[in-house]
Amino acid sequence: MRSASGPPARSHAHLDAGADHVAVQPLSPDGPDPDDAPRQLERLAPTLGL
Repeated sequence: MRSASGPPARSHAHLDAGADHVAVQPLSPDGPDPDDAPRQLERLAPTLGL
């Protein structure tokens, strides 16, 4: 089992339970920012083990 907390832990729990994919939606406190979404996902990817 992987070690993480918060959203990464929940994503890993789904994968460990047999899910073959997990959707991740980056959110910003200032509202949706489609231009920043790819950068947010790139920063999150190592935490998710991707």
